[in-house]
Amino acid sequence: MTEQDTENTTVTRKPVAEHEYLDAAGNVVDDEESAQGYRYKLLENGETFAWQYAEATEDEKRLLALFGAKTLATNESSAKRNSVKGAKSADEQIEAVRVRFNRIRNEGVWVDRSGAPGFAVKPELLAQAINNVKERMGKTVDIGETMRRIAEEAGYVAKARKLPDVAAEYAKLAGRPTVSIDDI
Repeated sequence: MTEQDTENTTVTRKPVAEHEYLDAAGNVVDDEESAQGYRYKLLENGETFAWQYAEATEDEKRLLALFGAKTLATNESSAKRNSVKGAKSADEQIEAVRVRFNRIRNEGVWVDRSGAPGFAVKPELLAQAINNVKERMGKTVDIGETMRRIAEEAGYVAKARKLPDVAAEYAKLAGRPTVSIDDI
């Protein structure tokens, strides 16, 4: 669930869809760089839509690339403009867009997962969240094994993040506000 605190009112949004990156064989992968496809699952009815790059027409690739470029540029600029640390100047906004696109073109890097702020999952926190939930269920936990699975097992991170108990525990460990049924 996504939570927003707006002047003493917490709004909780229930997820409506799941998004997964796929390899060429249709298996879930955790990162964009190794993805060759995408799957969208609408939670209300469980129906899915899958798309594979290798099957796309040239027009499809061009249109999706243009839409993605527009969305990425807007997201980068908006992140600087709407920063909780204060709005950045127009020069800083356009520089952020240029840097992001240059990293993709010149380094093949979609997003920096080196620990800088962003939407990347922190593996140590996720492992701890998974193990905390398993422990509460009376299951045996091994932080080393969990870390190995996060690092090596395709789809493991995506599956773990979809579990409401793990997501809530991760948010708690990350210091994000959480809301329970007892709060309403």
